Parts: sequence; C-alpha cells; structure tokens
Amino acid sequence: LSVSLFAVGVLAGMIAIVWLPEAAAGVERSIAEFVQLGQGLGRAGLFAFIVINNVVKAALMMCLGIVFGLIPIFFLVSNGIVLSVAAALISDEAGALVAVAGLLPHGIVEISAVLMAAAAGLRLGAVAVERLRRPGVELKTELAKAWRFFVILILPALVVAAVIEALATPFLLMMAIG
Repeated sequence: LSVSLFAVGVLAGMIAIVWLPEAAAGVERSIAEFVQLGQGLGRAGLFAFIVINNVVKAALMMCLGIVFGLIPIFFLVSNGIVLSVAAALISDEAGALVAVAGLLPHGIVEISAVLMAAAAGLRLGAVAVERLRRPGVELKTELAKAWRFFVILILPALVVAAVIEALATPFLLMMAIG
C-alpha cells in the first residue's frame, strides 16, 4: 500500500508539471526554501540536519498513523509529488545524469526507510480502526512493535541515507556535472 500511495504522488507530480505548472511552481518554491536551510552547514552539519529532519518526519508519520492512517497517506503522496517535481526540475536545468546522481544513491535507501515507516503508521491506523470495532484490540502492543521496528530498521537506514546524501552525493554531482 505504501508503494502504491507513493507512486500516486509521483504520478500527481508529473501531472502537475505538465498540466498545473502553477502548482508545480509552488512545490519548487517549497523545495528551494528547504534546500536553503541546509546551505552553509558543512558536511557534518548537513549530515546532522538531514538525519534530524528525516528521523523526526518518519517518526511523526509512523506515530500519527494511529489517526486512521491519514498522516502516512498524506506524507506518502506529498513526498511522491515532491520527488517527481524535483527530478523534473533538476533534469530540465542540469540534465538527467545530474538528477540521477543527486537523487538516486541516497534516495534508494531513504525512500525504502520512509516506505517502511509509512507501512508501520498505516498498520497502527488499521489497528486503531479495528480497536473501534473490537475494544479488546491491544494498540499499545502494536505501538511498541512499531517503535522496535523503527529503531532496528528505519533509523539505521535513515542514517545510512544521510551519510550517502551528505558525503557521497556532492562528489557524485561534481562527477556528473563534469
């Protein structure tokens, strides 16, 4: 389900680029504002910024999934939109190779972690709905399982993605740009 929702967002972003350029421009402004926050931090500062941003967002998305899964759904779709708009913008401005070098290496790990966090959030939402129907369903146990999953799998993946993004991506971009 997480992959499907993310794919819907990617498709919506592609549609926005072609048929709703003002919406795509809004996404572009948001991306530019966010990128500005990480500028001038140095590699260690950038790494810390990326880790904190991604861990907080993934944890919130997972925990707030308890609200019937609505937050993970919104997060997945909106992040799919942002990814497709960013890829299109980078491709248009600098070429497809630069877009791939800038997004793919860390994106593979980061998106996998985000999809796992969303899946855990959606699971919590499903359990919350089930609890409404059957009050004996144990939500606390599911929340504990989700946090264990987060600490064991998602958190390390987000740290690895941040290492790649902060340390390897700048080098890969320099190679791609030439």
